[in-house]
Amino acid sequence: MQPLLSIKNLKVYYYTYEGIVKALDNVNLNLYPAEVLGLVGETGCGKSTLALSILRLIQPPGKIVEGEIIFKGQNLLEKTEEEMRKIRGKKISMVFQDPSTYWNPVFTIGDQISETIILHKYSIEGSSTLFKKKIKKVALKEAVDLLKKVGMPHPEKVINQYPHELSGGMKQRAMIALALASKPDLVILDEATTALDVTIQAQILELLSDIKKQMGLSMIIVTHDFGIVAEMCDHVAVMYAGVIVEYSATKKLFKNPLHPYTRGLLSAIPKLHEEVQELAVIPGTVGNLIDLPTGCRFHPRCQHAKITCTRKPPQMIEVEPDHFVACFLYGGSN
Repeated sequence: MQPLLSIKNLKVYYYTYEGIVKALDNVNLNLYPAEVLGLVGETGCGKSTLALSILRLIQPPGKIVEGEIIFKGQNLLEKTEEEMRKIRGKKISMVFQDPSTYWNPVFTIGDQISETIILHKYSIEGSSTLFKKKIKKVALKEAVDLLKKVGMPHPEKVINQYPHELSGGMKQRAMIALALASKPDLVILDEATTALDVTIQAQILELLSDIKKQMGLSMIIVTHDFGIVAEMCDHVAVMYAGVIVEYSATKKLFKNPLHPYTRGLLSAIPKLHEEVQELAVIPGTVGNLIDLPTGCRFHPRCQHAKITCTRKPPQMIEVEPDHFVACFLYGGSN
């Protein structure tokens, strides 16, 4: 099966006054049709930068320096900005962390969803005012149907409301409806449930699971929450300091985490059947992406680090079928 999305040797740097921030460095990743991929790691590891890179939304001083982003056989990095506008929202959609910052406060929810529907589905340029009104009416009806699909209460009322009149959960449901408006092949969710309370978060996850089954969508879920990964994802990529250190089928990762960083993240999760005085922690913090350590980027925080780890970066190797790790514990000599 051919990947829906294939990221090859992607490098994204931010050129700041202090120096060059290597936010992504030689990232490789595949996503297959109808698959859900989780991206996990501490804040500052490059997860959101990777998500934004797919849609070519990296803003100055950031720049995609090198690599390929192959979507349905075409390299998105070779597309013009006009061509990318036809892909964003139509073929690839994104749901952001805090919906309050992405809704325009001076337009109704219905206006904003219908605008997306009209942009990607109907051609109204040069049409009469009467025709445009008819299309707007059709698009608003489609917006109501989308809001019903995402479980929005009273969608006929909501389309006439402004963002500030909705709760956080309602705004996020509307954001998901907006992302689904053009029936995309891929939906990227960047911490889409982080700002919600636990009950609403569970409802949104159930909603996303149902939508995936109904529409056969592929998804990339950026999250800190391994609970979301366990519930939603087929595969998971663990990121650290701009690189992927482990990639695996989700069940294999939870059963047999290989990289010391992955083990540290999973050890920090409290377990209901155990009583502990203190939760496990990973010592230190994510390294400065301007002045990265030589060799393995995790070695200053790793209890298994050897001399080799400080001299050269480990290569990603397949330790068992469908389970890859970049660590000298599993290949090379220490």
